[in-house]
Amino acid sequence: MATDYLSALNVGSGLNTTQIIDALVAAEQEPQEALVNSQKEEASVSISSFGSVRQNLTDFKSTMSAMNGVTGMSLTQAGSSVTATIRDDAKVDQFSSSFEVSQIAQAHTLVFDGFTSESANVGSGTLTFELGSWSSGSFIVNSEVTGGSVAIENGSDTLAEVKDAINAANIGVTASILKQSDSNFALVLKSEEGAQNAMRISSGSSKTVSQTTAGVEGSTAEVQSVAGFTSSDISALSGKTLFLHDGTNSLSVEFSSAPSNLAAVVSAITSTSGYSDMNFAVTAGTNALTLTYDSSDGNVDLSSVSVLSTGGPDDSNLYYITNYDTSGTSAFNPASGLSVSQTTQGVTGSTAEIQSVAGFTASDISTLSGKTLFFHDGTNDLSVSFSSTPADLAAVVSAITSATGYSDMNFTVSAGSNALTLTYDASDGDVALANVGYLDTVESVSASDASLSIDGVSVTRTSNTITDLIDGVTLTLNSTTSSAEIISGNWDSSNALLALQVFVDQMNSSISTLKALTDRGSSTSDPGALAGDPLASYLLKQLTSLTTQAIEGYADESIYLTNFGVLTELDGSLSIDEDKFKSYFSENPTYFAAITTSRVVSDSSLVSGSMLGSDYTPGKYSFAIDSSTGAGTIDTDIELINSGSTYYSSGGILAGLFLSTETGASSANIYVGRSLSETLQMFATEMLASGGDIEKKINSLDEDVVEYEQQLVDISSKMETIRARYVAQYAAMDTLVAQLKSTETTITNMMESWKASLKS
Repeated sequence: MATDYLSALNVGSGLNTTQIIDALVAAEQEPQEALVNSQKEEASVSISSFGSVRQNLTDFKSTMSAMNGVTGMSLTQAGSSVTATIRDDAKVDQFSSSFEVSQIAQAHTLVFDGFTSESANVGSGTLTFELGSWSSGSFIVNSEVTGGSVAIENGSDTLAEVKDAINAANIGVTASILKQSDSNFALVLKSEEGAQNAMRISSGSSKTVSQTTAGVEGSTAEVQSVAGFTSSDISALSGKTLFLHDGTNSLSVEFSSAPSNLAAVVSAITSTSGYSDMNFAVTAGTNALTLTYDSSDGNVDLSSVSVLSTGGPDDSNLYYITNYDTSGTSAFNPASGLSVSQTTQGVTGSTAEIQSVAGFTASDISTLSGKTLFFHDGTNDLSVSFSSTPADLAAVVSAITSATGYSDMNFTVSAGSNALTLTYDASDGDVALANVGYLDTVESVSASDASLSIDGVSVTRTSNTITDLIDGVTLTLNSTTSSAEIISGNWDSSNALLALQVFVDQMNSSISTLKALTDRGSSTSDPGALAGDPLASYLLKQLTSLTTQAIEGYADESIYLTNFGVLTELDGSLSIDEDKFKSYFSENPTYFAAITTSRVVSDSSLVSGSMLGSDYTPGKYSFAIDSSTGAGTIDTDIELINSGSTYYSSGGILAGLFLSTETGASSANIYVGRSLSETLQMFATEMLASGGDIEKKINSLDEDVVEYEQQLVDISSKMETIRARYVAQYAAMDTLVAQLKSTETTITNMMESWKASLKS
């Protein structure tokens, strides 16, 4: 405490004014601060308590969500070749099936090696990928998959950049780079599983596509023009393939001979299988193809149109990354070409040109075993495979001259000195050197379908992931089987009971927390932190009431939690009568989904359903299809939107309902069920939502705390003002008292002087 020096010196009133002022200020300040601090503490406790409620609801929601799909169905399997998992809990029922796998589905895999590094240049150009199946050297395009073209730009043509370009094209092919050694890197291309997903990869020249008219959705059709179809261009189509891609679908049109004119090109395109899938119509322009889109498409990207090579190599390594016209298993690698030199230059009509192909010594010939020799004369190509070592060069020549396609070559082949001699016709004049080399086998894994039997019935599938053999179950084929493997699905009451116990424990935890926080107290106990709070009381009331409501859409009658032996004790907690649970579950195992799993179920095998969203009313509904119009209705008064074999509701009490029908479907009962756990999740989600009641409550309490803190600041400021007033008042008093004392002294002295004068 400050020293009152005026009082100590007996100046002024002599009172300890500092103590007096402190006492007066404290008498006003402390009660006000105590009230505000009490209110602030109460708000802070409420904030903490609602934070606990929020965390409890978050845990509650997570537990309810984790229970989704736990129906009591248990899968068992013997062996590891086939793995079974539940995909759709609403469709799984008891089953037991025997499986034998003779072939797993494989993806077509091509490995192109011989590149020195990831930064090795591959060359620019266009790679075209088609997906389908190879058979005896012929390729059949799969019209259900798209494929597409990948443009490799000059300057962006390293092995790594080619890999990235293929992956970015999203054409159903995955590219990767495999380092086989420090100086040998391979490009690995892999398609999807299945025999119909084999790859045919070709290179060719791209046609220029330009936009003639920009599309405006709903009013103007976009028109694109494909240049490069003059008479000479059309004649060059002989033996080539025209490839068109609209961004989604692709079309390959092969020309065995030269079309007579552009109209014949258009006719060949429009009559090719798959043309109807293209997003444009093709007509003839002026030395160009005209592509016309539907006006509803709006402004679309430019199409891709290419003329594909028929197997002739060029000077670019990009050609190596093809398997066109090579039975899908081989490709010509320019790096493995043989040396070809000109022995005699051709002069038109006089001298035949002769070329020599070196590299056929005895040791070279012995290495031909298992290899394929490749010839290209600039127009035609020839592949000659050697399954064993030829006896000598004459045997090599004999194999070449007897191979299919030899008669199409522009030269004849004979034996030279450790070399092959290629002799052209004198009328050919001076011709370019032939390309001669070895075809590299690039296929690592051939495309194949999965072959298996279920209960003795043979089936094939394009993928190792199978979803259509057992309702609601996904089968994954891992390997072939050496003996039959049994997979079973059975209702397991112990699993269901465990899930129910988790449900009850979580409910009890949440209810107990809210009861403790909202307890009003008694003579022997203090009230809870949220006693009397309307929001906390509402949360408790809603949580307990939801557990007693009817659950609709799982059976003809309503289902209640009590059916499964869940009882409410006197203290409000839940317990389980296990005997009652097991009895009810054994009689109605599919009903357990009412607690854990929302679903849409039909009582007709020709109708299946699903629900998108949560804005619907659960229950049993009658679905019918009008046999004359094909219109679908629910309960006779809810009209469904029809799209092919699909019926759906865009609004009303069944908003988001989708029904899929099969041939012969006419009517069905549709059970639309929302599980109790989802109902509770929705409640928790609503309470926890940004801007929801709990967040609003906490924000309001935070604002109260800020206001209380400001009130404390204001009280402190106010008290300083009061203190200053008291100080001024007491100072004035002391000054007045000091003046009076001075007057007293003066008068006293005068009186003393007067008394003294009287005595004298």
